[in-house]
Amino acid sequence: MTVDGKGKALPTPEQIAAFQYLLHNEAAVAEAVGSALLGYYPRQREAYLDAYDLEESDEVPEVTDLDDLRQLVGLSSVHVLSVAQDGAACIGFEFGCAWDAEHGAGVLTHCTRVIAIGQADCSFVPWIARRGLEKH
Repeated sequence: MTVDGKGKALPTPEQIAAFQYLLHNEAAVAEAVGSALLGYYPRQREAYLDAYDLEESDEVPEVTDLDDLRQLVGLSSVHVLSVAQDGAACIGFEFGCAWDAEHGAGVLTHCTRVIAIGQADCSFVPWIARRGLEKH
């Protein structure tokens, strides 16, 4: 870790590269993250309905596209991890969500690849990033 003259940690070259990649490829990354969330949601909706013994709920309606899903999630944090591969760090997106107010949702990316999706901790835990990079 590199530290500046005031004792603050500086981003690594891989973190800088990942953030620049995100800035230049925002639409592609957003599409990958949105697509991953859309695929993740049906299982989470089913778990929510089962947990509350419900057949249907306005809290977790059926969704068919990203516009519908946007009503149920909100981006709360973007995490630039220290875990890197091929010169770029992993970036995690943490969301608040209607189906799990306590644990939220998280999507972990490496460039435009989604390497993990799950609860919010999925977006910032280093071992999840390492495992995701190994699998993808």
